[in-house]
Amino acid sequence: MKTTTILLMLPVLFLLSPAKGQSDTSKAMSGFPPSRESQVTFQNYREYPFSKWSFRNAGAPFHVLILPRGGSVHSFASAADKAIPDMKIGGTTLEAIFRDNYTSGVMIVKNNNIIYESYWNGLSRDYQHMWFSMTKSLVGLAFGIWRGRKKIDLGQSPAVYIPELKNTPYARTTIQDVLNMSTALDFKETYTDTSSFYWKVYGTARDAYYVRGARDADPKTTAILGTYDFLATSLKANPNLKPSEVFEYSSANADVIGWLIARVSGQSLTEFIRENIWAKMGAEHDAMMAVDRAYMGVATSAMNTTLNDAALFGYLVLNEGVIDGKRIVPKHWINAMLAITDADRGR
Repeated sequence: MKTTTILLMLPVLFLLSPAKGQSDTSKAMSGFPPSRESQVTFQNYREYPFSKWSFRNAGAPFHVLILPRGGSVHSFASAADKAIPDMKIGGTTLEAIFRDNYTSGVMIVKNNNIIYESYWNGLSRDYQHMWFSMTKSLVGLAFGIWRGRKKIDLGQSPAVYIPELKNTPYARTTIQDVLNMSTALDFKETYTDTSSFYWKVYGTARDAYYVRGARDADPKTTAILGTYDFLATSLKANPNLKPSEVFEYSSANADVIGWLIARVSGQSLTEFIRENIWAKMGAEHDAMMAVDRAYMGVATSAMNTTLNDAALFGYLVLNEGVIDGKRIVPKHWINAMLAITDADRGR
């Protein structure tokens, strides 16, 4: 096993936060029933201070599926390093940096020992919290598990396995391009422009952003119900780029990998992850994954777990796919995911 350190933190905010030092003017979900001013809704769940509550109670603003844990629980030992909280960094302390910048939880694990663990903003050891885009790493590992069992040519187009993608920009890409996020899409992510294509079309298919009436879509009459519909009908290629030329972050690429897993395995993404990762790695708690409007697990941002189990996932990667003597992910796939080339660095 690797004798090194991993650090996992769960930020309380995804987008909007008060300026540093600004005091809270209201408290989320205050009262029984909550006051109207403090009520968390699907419209405000990403905004401060409502996010302090919603990011650890994702089953309220989202529809979710449960991924039950299984088998024996992996146990981290406790060996607190009392020097860590007061470690000086740039004139302040390590703990103050996290606490004062709206972090919900931090855990540092070294050689299977928890050497530092702290929680703020209502999070605790048994509360789940949104992973947001760390979910992409989980889905990448899940794809590697399937590829370790079946021959999937990374040089083939994903449209070979998903015919619905034949008339989309993904027909001209390889699966490796998708994994590398170098698919040359004419698609920009914007997390604040509520009038954008990203927000109104992709965001509503993912059931991630509020658009009036979007959640009431009728599957019998709505052309783009879920994420897979969006991928099959709505994307355009960037005419000024070719696949593999430039890294461009796009959540749609992770959705394609999630769809590939489901299509080639014959299981939903949530079922595959549960059976092959979550029920095998010794998780302490059940996980949950938010779903799109078609109730398919969202590959790009939807995982929710406790901080301890998030750290265990990091430990799985650190130990090259092995936990407690059990190989869960092929070693070559872990190494491939962590290999950084000069092209990746933009050289």
